[in-house]
Amino acid sequence: MSVVFRLWPRRRPSRERARPASTIRFVTGHLISAAGLVGSVVRNQAGGEIGRIKDIVVRWDDAAYPQVTGLVIRVGRRITFLHATNIA
Repeated sequence: MSVVFRLWPRRRPSRERARPASTIRFVTGHLISAAGLVGSVVRNQAGGEIGRIKDIVVRWDDAAYPQVTGLVIRVGRRITFLHATNIA
């Protein structure tokens, strides 16, 4: 005879917490992991490698998602800031 213990009772999501699948797909398709970008190659308009992303600078305010202000990139031995208006 086997006994199964349920540690957390199953609850149906409340209307406030439930999100339509279409909303989840939209958000998932439009968000990028900042941690996944660190170390990525930065290229110029011609496609040449100019450096690598060291950090991402965001403006933390009341918005649902913080706005990217720019990137901190390593170019050779130098570390420089690349403003968001210069990112394509």
